[in-house]
Amino acid sequence: MALYETWKKEDIESLKSRIRDCQTEIVMHLCRISSENAQISTVQLRQLIDETDLTRSERIQQFDRLDKRLTAIGDEIELITKKVIKPDDSGIARAFIKDELQILTANVSELSLLERKFSREERILANLNFDQRPSRHDVIAEATLTKSSSR
Repeated sequence: MALYETWKKEDIESLKSRIRDCQTEIVMHLCRISSENAQISTVQLRQLIDETDLTRSERIQQFDRLDKRLTAIGDEIELITKKVIKPDDSGIARAFIKDELQILTANVSELSLLERKFSREERILANLNFDQRPSRHDVIAEATLTKSSSR
């Protein structure tokens, strides 16, 4: 009230107008910043979708490969079984040949290695989630600045 009584009405209106202009400018800046952030988020989301599609495609190819190997091994087991077991399932026709055991062992070993590889890749991919990307990105920038400033 004291300011209102000592200042002229024109001065007060002028200050109010300046305040409104500043508020409008601040709102415009906030809108621009929000728009830029929305655009960045949209680009990141599109990249994530593309990466997810690619990863999904790769995973499907890996599962198809694993399925084919399992089918091939199943076929080999069936073939070897037909040779070893009598046709009427009444007993064993002959013992396993060393080559047959090596084939089965190699196939099981290959499957085990593929499973380990796929599991390792799955763990890595699971750790690369979208929520952590911005913070990782910031850490990279901070680490780069720290390295640069220490030189």
